[in-house]
Amino acid sequence: PDNSQQQVPPQPAGTQTQSQQTAQGPAPTAQPYQQADQTQQQAQTPPEEPNPTVEATKKYAGSYWRYLVDSIKHPATVTRPYHQYFGLTSLAITIVSLALTIALMTGSAVSSLPGAIASNVLMTFLKLVFLVAVLMIAVVAVYYLVVNGMLGDRRRSFLTFTTEYAFHCNWMVFFSVFTLLMQMLGMINIGSIFLIWLLLSLGSGLFVISGTYMLFTAQSTNRFDKIYAYLIVGILLVIVFLIIMTFGLSSI
Repeated sequence: PDNSQQQVPPQPAGTQTQSQQTAQGPAPTAQPYQQADQTQQQAQTPPEEPNPTVEATKKYAGSYWRYLVDSIKHPATVTRPYHQYFGLTSLAITIVSLALTIALMTGSAVSSLPGAIASNVLMTFLKLVFLVAVLMIAVVAVYYLVVNGMLGDRRRSFLTFTTEYAFHCNWMVFFSVFTLLMQMLGMINIGSIFLIWLLLSLGSGLFVISGTYMLFTAQSTNRFDKIYAYLIVGILLVIVFLIIMTFGLSSI
């Protein structure tokens, strides 16, 4: 036999020679690295930040709800400070709820009128709502001027005073919203008119009582008698009411 031709020993099953491995190329190790890269990028991606306006609105609504609950539990006692705009919020909810209730009640009647007349009725209604809003703010302002100026109780700004004023009569918010829900559900009929009148009367009465309560619980820093201050409030309210009604109704 020719010794120059050596026999290659047989390879075990499943074993590849170096040349075969070189021909096939390196082992596929790129895919795990790509997956690790993607995982790292996902981990480095910052979470989506919440909308600050939405978060602030949620916080305001939650605080306002606690303000309402506190005022219902103990309407005569303000135990801690609240946001200065909570009072205006209560007044706005009350006015808008009552306005929508009246609008829904008169909607069917207005819809049957000609277009021009229906438009005039709507404008008149909006003016009346504006007058009621001005009147409510004017009542609070009169009490604030007397408590702050004549009695010398200067602990609160006007907005803070309004918030405490509404705190004592926040039942009117629930009364007005309840009336609106009854109207939207079609539950207002002849039998429920008395209930609505009762709720509105209670809400109006609470609004008036709140001013009187704040006047007589004010921390007076002078010797001006609170009975005389109350009489002056009554006179000023009559004057304000006449002015608003005179100029307001004349513009309707």
